[in-house]
Amino acid sequence: MSYSRTSIGFRTPIRETLPKVWIAQLDDFILSLSFSPSSETLAVMTSSGKVFLIDSKKGFILNSIQAHQFGGFGASFSKKGILATHGQDGFFRLWNPDKSFSLFKEEKMKNAWVERYAWNPQGSHFAVSAGKELFVGNEQGEILWKSFDHSSTITSLQWERSGDTFLTASYGMVRFHKLLSPEPNQTLFWKTSFISLALSPNSKFLAAGTQEQDIHFWILPYQPESDLHMSGYPNKVTELAYDARSTTLASNCANSVMLWDITGSGPEGKMPLELNGHLGKVTSIRFQHRGNKLATGDQNGVVSIWNPKKNTDMSLTSILSKEISALQWSHSDEFLAVASIEGELVLFKV
Repeated sequence: MSYSRTSIGFRTPIRETLPKVWIAQLDDFILSLSFSPSSETLAVMTSSGKVFLIDSKKGFILNSIQAHQFGGFGASFSKKGILATHGQDGFFRLWNPDKSFSLFKEEKMKNAWVERYAWNPQGSHFAVSAGKELFVGNEQGEILWKSFDHSSTITSLQWERSGDTFLTASYGMVRFHKLLSPEPNQTLFWKTSFISLALSPNSKFLAAGTQEQDIHFWILPYQPESDLHMSGYPNKVTELAYDARSTTLASNCANSVMLWDITGSGPEGKMPLELNGHLGKVTSIRFQHRGNKLATGDQNGVVSIWNPKKNTDMSLTSILSKEISALQWSHSDEFLAVASIEGELVLFKV
């Protein structure tokens, strides 16, 4: 039996039912997690800019890289095993997919933190942004084009499954960019600051969390005045995730998770399903790559597994000592890596 802390100091029993494979402790805030294509290696980016390469079977540190000065933002493997990192020193870097993880390419952005980086699903190209700058390159690290056309900071990057189109969010607009052209081929407008962005796997639905504590929703291909709006959230919607079949959109809602049914013509006229059980604010949400299970984490360190296609109960739970900062499923969906703001790292078997 373990215990979870509530905001007013009481402790409520949490029955730990999620099997641990291993536990590791890193002495830093963990920002991101990424499995290699084989899922044998787990890349862990910490706030100091250091990346740890972990043996995902045993939890041993295989290697560590001081990838960035002043601090890091993220580390992510491509489908082909190339490790990309980006940080507060204005650089994004590519590292060889061998045991040495030696640096083979770096690029300096103009004058801003490199906050966003995303591989396309095929691992052949990437998009990276720093402030208003946008670069697109290939797996060899060659820059194909640069754009300085955004009028405000780029807050999100996401690729379509096809790998030839990606989206950027900035104040008041979401742009669709073709891989080989710096000119956007479509722009969706809504006067607000977007703080999260999620495109469904089938590319039919686009959701964005806004500064006004709601979700703006587009059905694609877009028809004028067909926008939808989900309001009434008590917090900013920072976490958005779709299931693999593009039937459900999950979002954080204080201590709960809201599930929107987006089958058919989308969520219009439907009431969301609410998942209750967390005692602290939900900080992380991840659906499996192919399965139906949903992983969630909260500010009290509780991590939970749900199967919302069957019921609304927590099916498995565990607890870390501090707030959950990152979740990542292995490519087989058999394992879940979980990290906290104080460097705890746990691999669970689901």
